Amino acid sequence: MKASILFVDDDPGITHMLARLFHHSEYWVKTVNSAITGLQLMDGFTFLQQAHITQPIAIKLMFSGRMEAKDYHQKLEHDLIHQFILKPCFDDAFMAYIDEAVTVSLQRPKIDRN
Repeated sequence: MKASILFVDDDPGITHMLARLFHHSEYWVKTVNSAITGLQLMDGFTFLQQAHITQPIAIKLMFSGRMEAKDYHQKLEHDLIHQFILKPCFDDAFMAYIDEAVTVSLQRPKIDRN
């Protein structure tokens, strides 16, 4: 079974680039430019908090062009993100971040929802 990856970015150019980058990858990739209406107004950190509530064991990476070091450490300390990736990022480096995150995800115990 292919690992699933959801990319959320408010910039359609970024999500289009990610869809192209992962088109022939071993992953099932979905890109969106906004979450549900209520989440559209949230910043990336608030979105990650909400995603953590609904998907606590999911590996979450933050891909941003700006972030203060203290903000990055705060997100790591709250276990909201696994990795911060600074834009711009070369394709091969980005793929390496994703491969590593998927490896970590596959090693985590699964939650039985039955």
